[in-house]
Parts: sequence; structure tokens; C-alpha cells
Amino acid sequence: MRDDDGLGFGGIAAIGGTVLVVIVGVTIIFGSWFTVDQTERGVLLRNGAISEIVQPGLHFKTPWIETVAKIDMQTHTLTVGQDGKNVTPMEAYSADQQPAQLRVSVTYHVAPDKVADLYSRFGGDVQAGVSRIITPHVYERVKDVFGQYSAQRAITDRVKLNVDAGQAIKDSIAYDPVFVIESAQIENIEFS
Repeated sequence: MRDDDGLGFGGIAAIGGTVLVVIVGVTIIFGSWFTVDQTERGVLLRNGAISEIVQPGLHFKTPWIETVAKIDMQTHTLTVGQDGKNVTPMEAYSADQQPAQLRVSVTYHVAPDKVADLYSRFGGDVQAGVSRIITPHVYERVKDVFGQYSAQRAITDRVKLNVDAGQAIKDSIAYDPVFVIESAQIENIEFS
């Protein structure tokens, strides 16, 4: 049996087979290598299970069986409290019962040795980890520390207030060291 082009059924099957082989070959060639940037770590997954944590550089993987999820290792800042844009105000009371609106910034990064934990618990979503681990402790600990200072002392001894608040936040997440708190600072205090 011949068609109008002069190719038989066997010729069409041969061309289709060649195209399939080329597609599979291209997929294998381009799907067998990957790079991890210096600001990331890679989580190599084999059929969905964590196989290893990959350092920056060029690496190879088995196409169709292994995939790579990249985790951002850069330093980020979480801002909590009243800043005109943030809809979650932080209100605290000083030791002399003065209400205040606070704005706190926390600088953090993912702990390099906890990348697998971050992926296992939060699917590699750093922001989900921050909202579940860091944010609740920022609200709780900063209010506790601020409540130990009078309104006047909170203003005049701001450096000690920042050091105490930062240490309280670090201590509160020490049980779950997925993140490293680099610093915490009370940026603004507005007394009513």
C-alpha cells in the first residue's frame, strides 16, 4: 500500500520512530544535568523522596526519575507591625501600661544543614516556614520584652531593648533551628 508521497506504511513508521528516538534523546541530553546557583541549595528527589542535598555547581541526574527543588539560602528580612503597608499591627504595652504600635524587622536565612527539614515540612516554601516558625514568636517575644521596659526606658535604652528582643526571638526558635536569626530590631515605637 502506497500513499501519494510514494512512502509506504513502513516508511511512515520509520520516520515516526526516528522522530520519537530524537525526542527521547533530546530529553535525556537536556534533562540529565542541572545547575544550582551559589545562593541556593538543591534538594535532589528520586521518585518524590529526598535523595540528597546538592551544593552549588553543575550536577547530573537521571531524567524522568530524579527532579531538583531549589531552596533560596539568601538573607531576607521579615517586617512585622505598623508601617503603612502591613495590615498586621503589633500592639504592645510597656511596663507602665502605655500602649504602643511597634514595627519590628527580623533578618534571617535558612540553616544550611536544615535544608532537607525545610523541604520535608514546608515543601521548600521558605515563606510558609517563616509564617509558621518565626512570625508567631516575633509577636510573642517582642511583646514580652517590651512589657519589661517603661515607656521612657524603651526610648532611651533602645539598643538594649533591641538586643533583648533579638535574643528572645533567637531563644524561642532554638528548639526548631530551620532558620538562623541574624538580627532583630524594633524599628519604630509609636505611643498613643
